[in-house]
Amino acid sequence: MKRKLVIVGDSNVGKTSLMTVIGEGRYPVQVIYNGATKTVKVNGYRVLLDLWDPGADGPAPLAEINAGFRRICYDECAIIVVCFSIDDPTSFRNVREYWQPEILHFCAAGFTVPILLVGCKSDTRDAQVAQEEYTTNRRETISTERGRSLAEEIRATAYLECSAKAGIGVAEVVLTAARIASSWNPEAT
Repeated sequence: MKRKLVIVGDSNVGKTSLMTVIGEGRYPVQVIYNGATKTVKVNGYRVLLDLWDPGADGPAPLAEINAGFRRICYDECAIIVVCFSIDDPTSFRNVREYWQPEILHFCAAGFTVPILLVGCKSDTRDAQVAQEEYTTNRRETISTERGRSLAEEIRATAYLECSAKAGIGVAEVVLTAARIASSWNPEAT
């Protein structure tokens, strides 16, 4: 079974690194995404995830320039992975203020397509706590509770956290996305 996965989020939140780790099994030295697929076993079935990145990185003119391509990216997707960076409150706010409206605008199925909300760069939360002992220049990090609350607000099917760089939680993101995508039936909505 082949399922299309679309990943969106602001620039520098870790989505391209996450997709590279999923598709190639390694953290990228240089972040360039060329597309990928990943086969995952779910309930004894092989699910081929076709990974798509619409290419715009948030509220910017680029989003308007790529509108035609973005519509194609969302077409017939079985799951949308919305990413924010745990150490970037602006990217967290943009999930609600930019990405949720974009999904409604470009995705014909709107909110019937399942959404997986992913807090990327989870390793930065621990790094911030450790840094707090040595400096007062600590950036605000998003708590797991706030992530879960936002997931409920945008009607995401699930909320997960991961670090592509540290290899933490990536397998859970892939398996959860495959489970959700393989069980979604667009005719039932």
